[in-house]
Amino acid sequence: MNKQYTHPLTFIFICLAISLFQVERTFAQIAPTITIDRDEAWVDFPEAIDFRLVGQSDQLIEAVTLEYGLDALACGEVTSQIIQTFEPTTELDVSLRWQVVPDQIIPPHGRFWWRWVLHTIDGQKIELEQQDAPFEDDWFVWRELTQDNVTMHWYRGTEEFAQEILTAAIEARDQLAAETGLLITEPIQAYLYEEGRDFAISLPGAPAWAGGVAFPDHNIVMVVTNRDSLEYGVRTMKHEVGHLVIGQLTFNCFQNLPTWLNEGLAQVAEGAMEARNINNVADAVTEEKLPSLGQLEGSFSVHGDRASLSYAVGESFTRYLIEQYGADRMGDYLLTIKDGIGWDDAFEQIYGRPMIELENEWRSELGASSLAAITADQPTAVPTLSLAIVHTATETPEPTVSPTVAPTQPPTAVPTVAATAIPMLEASPENIDSVTNGPGNVSFGWQILSGVIILLLIMIGLIIYIRKRK
Repeated sequence: MNKQYTHPLTFIFICLAISLFQVERTFAQIAPTITIDRDEAWVDFPEAIDFRLVGQSDQLIEAVTLEYGLDALACGEVTSQIIQTFEPTTELDVSLRWQVVPDQIIPPHGRFWWRWVLHTIDGQKIELEQQDAPFEDDWFVWRELTQDNVTMHWYRGTEEFAQEILTAAIEARDQLAAETGLLITEPIQAYLYEEGRDFAISLPGAPAWAGGVAFPDHNIVMVVTNRDSLEYGVRTMKHEVGHLVIGQLTFNCFQNLPTWLNEGLAQVAEGAMEARNINNVADAVTEEKLPSLGQLEGSFSVHGDRASLSYAVGESFTRYLIEQYGADRMGDYLLTIKDGIGWDDAFEQIYGRPMIELENEWRSELGASSLAAITADQPTAVPTLSLAIVHTATETPEPTVSPTVAPTQPPTAVPTVAATAIPMLEASPENIDSVTNGPGNVSFGWQILSGVIILLLIMIGLIIYIRKRK
């Protein structure tokens, strides 16, 4: 009796095909199917942001992670997160609240983002699509005008009034472009608040006297002004746009500009130097009280007269550099600072001389006594997540105010990137909205098990074949 045998390779291929088919079916069964009904965030301005996730899964979910952060210029992605666990379920309805005040500075109208990650009982993580929304100041009905990549938002006053302030913002941006050879291309969002009270309520922590603020990392400017203070509003808008432009042009993760230059360029953006600033510098020279630029690298004095002189000195020397050495060198100097080169080294590189020599040259032209060489190292400033430059609504400018927040975390919150202030997120028993479909990630353990099954089938097939041949 003749025995016919199937070729061993044919048998192995059949086993492989069957195994792969089974593995495919297994993978299809364990990849979760997520249906999302709601993916929303509500802004409770300016106190908090509420999130809600509602949906269904064909596999048991035992936890969710909410990741969130600000959509802003920063040194790397700054992400905070909180994990909330619960009894395994296929029906999702999860609510979380980000208590913004007093744990985080988010400028009104800035944007934030969030993303949910679902955790199944078998260890899979399903990352949902990232969402974003504005932290909108909805206490007012905003109107808007847009021209030349600048949008003016206002809630009271005529369109002609808003147009005048809008024109001022454009002029400031273009003025700095002319004086530095640099022009930002990002759109600018400017907001007009009619009263200081409205401004202070919308930006918790801002001093009551604040008349303007710039957030370069969000491309946002806020100014307090109305028709009765139009001239002031025009100059303040120009000043704050100046800060925004310089902040954008020089942003880096190594150092900030010295304050005298930051404020000096912002005042250059306002237009011609005011008579009072010219007189302040002249009086300081006469009385031999002209401060050195080294004294004006950090925050200005809190005393009105000294602060006013500091602004005047910074503006005077900044204008001297531009007038004597040209806009191109100023632009190159700013870009060198952006690259992380120290202030003094940047002067040597761009102007070919130490800063102390240029300062003494300027002092000599004013008739002031020269300074001895300064050998102390420059302090390195660390940029913050939200740089806020605040100015007073009074005639005399006040020093820069940079709001800071102490990091606060609930027990379950885990920041994935360390930065400045980390907002606190509170788990709430109520439910709120946020979710989207995301691909299921099959665990590595299943892949190993599938490979073992395939090898076992092949080995069994070979053993059967060898025994039959015997």
